[in-house]
Amino acid sequence: MGLGAVPDMASAMRRLIALLFLAACASPGSRAPGRAEGAAPDGAALYRKRCASCHRLRDPSEQTAQGWAEAMRRMAPRAHLSDAQREAVLGYLQGRARDAPR
Repeated sequence: MGLGAVPDMASAMRRLIALLFLAACASPGSRAPGRAEGAAPDGAALYRKRCASCHRLRDPSEQTAQGWAEAMRRMAPRAHLSDAQREAVLGYLQGRARDAPR
């Protein structure tokens, strides 16, 4: 093997490693845990992550379903929630609201 083969081998290895890294990032296992492709967002997890990043989390039973709807109308844009995420968080909160059917 000549001296010219070593740099070519190193270059090929770098390319191979880069391709493997990209493939790993794009694999189905790289999605958020507990969320299948096309599944609805987890409202409880989003509430804990997005809302707690700015203020204290309130117990959902502290508010009525209508109160949560009004709060989400104001706060969802600030939390940069998509429509699906907003609906998931609202469903979580309203399902545990003070006036939710038990």
